[in-house]
Amino acid sequence: GSSRATVVPAPGAELLVSAPAPARVGRMPFGEGERVGRGAVLVEFDVPAFDTEVAARRSDVQQARARLTLAESALSRVSLLFDKGIAARKEVETATRERSDAGSSVTQALAAQAAGADLAARRIVRAPFAGFVVRRWRNPGDLVDGVTTDPVVRLVDLQRLELDLQVPASEAGLVRPGQAVVVRAPSSSTSVSGRILGIPVQVDPNAGTFRVRASLTSGGPFPLGLPVMLAVVVERRDGVVTVPARAVVRDAGSVSVYVVDQAGRARRTPVTLGLVTSDVAQIVAGLSQGALVVVDGHDGLPDGAIVEVRQ
Repeated sequence: GSSRATVVPAPGAELLVSAPAPARVGRMPFGEGERVGRGAVLVEFDVPAFDTEVAARRSDVQQARARLTLAESALSRVSLLFDKGIAARKEVETATRERSDAGSSVTQALAAQAAGADLAARRIVRAPFAGFVVRRWRNPGDLVDGVTTDPVVRLVDLQRLELDLQVPASEAGLVRPGQAVVVRAPSSSTSVSGRILGIPVQVDPNAGTFRVRASLTSGGPFPLGLPVMLAVVVERRDGVVTVPARAVVRDAGSVSVYVVDQAGRARRTPVTLGLVTSDVAQIVAGLSQGALVVVDGHDGLPDGAIVEVRQ
């Protein structure tokens, strides 16, 4: 049977941009539907707190270096006096500790300055891959909170899409990595192929289904977010007689199809089924290759009724 699936970005093919802190949206060069090259600026934020932070860390570094300079000068002076027998050893030890502490302060201040610079660099967000802007929630001048629940723009690589497949719990044991799948959009008669990428590992207790990922290996591409129908190929049989699944008539335990003979009469013919999908049914016995069968309108059709063949 078929299962529901949705076209989604593959891992690493999606970027959802939020501000790194409360900010005002600055430059946004790209609108929805526009292509973005790798490394291009997606969003530039104006974050006043970052400017204050950078200035404060720069001041801390300057003060720490000034303290170190004084500590080194004091240690040199007291060491000279100690060599001349004027200063005590305790004074040298105190000056040595102060120089060590001052050196540590410089190291910490430089680390804080580097961290602040890295944070400030997040004001400018560049595209880590080439893709398309599929959604833009904000515009230049808008104020944002700097939380992931307040996104600004969504970038997706439309060449790297997958399927988020909902597999009925009863069929989870039939799904294995590498299996072929056939994908069809509800409004299209054409199909594309794909492959199962994982195994069912967690059931949705509300829907009674497992989530599984599948790749798109040929055809398409489908639009992002499109709901599609997907059939997993658990067994393949080539060179067999098949009919459209809707041609099969089930009644009181019997299975048959209406075969149109040379006189144009529909003859109800018992058959034996093999594999059956939502689209096609395999006929193991009772029907020859090339026979004409009634696909629509056989409900209540008398055996031997004359029919008009439309192909």
